[in-house]
Amino acid sequence: MPPSPYSAKSGDSLLSKRIVTPKNPCTEAAELIDGLKQSRISKASKWDAAKALNFVHDLIVGMKNGTAVINVSGLPTQDNVRAALPPDLALPICRILSSISTTDELLPAPKGLLGKEPLKRFDDLLTSQIFSGYAAAHLAIESDAKLSSFENLRHYGQKLLQQGNEILNNRRVTLNVLPVAARLIDLGFGKLLGELAKIASDSAARFIADRNNIVIYQFEDCMRSYMDDKIVHLLCEMVSQPEIINDLLADKNKG
Repeated sequence: MPPSPYSAKSGDSLLSKRIVTPKNPCTEAAELIDGLKQSRISKASKWDAAKALNFVHDLIVGMKNGTAVINVSGLPTQDNVRAALPPDLALPICRILSSISTTDELLPAPKGLLGKEPLKRFDDLLTSQIFSGYAAAHLAIESDAKLSSFENLRHYGQKLLQQGNEILNNRRVTLNVLPVAARLIDLGFGKLLGELAKIASDSAARFIADRNNIVIYQFEDCMRSYMDDKIVHLLCEMVSQPEIINDLLADKNKG
């Protein structure tokens, strides 16, 4: 999230210490994609096109860093990709999208805004052995997305929910599994344009040396809820701290 002078410091500190910059942010891929946005996208299709290209960027960064992908804007649809991008760009992205299998799971998540004491309890929960087992169950899906892997994930999710039942409840989360194999590298990543194809296919080839699947977690509902909570929090602070309102009015007048 972009920094804000009105953010809740007590809540953000827990999040900020767990955010790390990827070891390989893949700036070259980002620059190539920005170039495609400038040169190959019409204004009429800008949103859907950018969404599709940003998705490709996230996959490349995930593969280069050996991590799962967190998606907060929703996955692009094949119909929108075909409508928004020229065929030489749309076809390989659609091949990637068509290889994804999707499952919805009920998994533990924070109940909502947490006060100082529940936040400390949540922090303790994240360092517990049960959470370590839960994290390992997620990681196992990257190697083998068989039925038993999801059953194990649900098992540890329920154990985590029981241990933190005062601060957690079940939330439906969409997990997308993209199997990365030679055929997808040849027909998907390897068919992207120019240097971007080389970066993507090389990243995929190195990725499959250690694991088989990219797991994409969709959290657009969580992000929407989080932003709603942040807005409510900001409004409450504005009511209790009139100087914030004066600052915002001053900024508006300057604009």
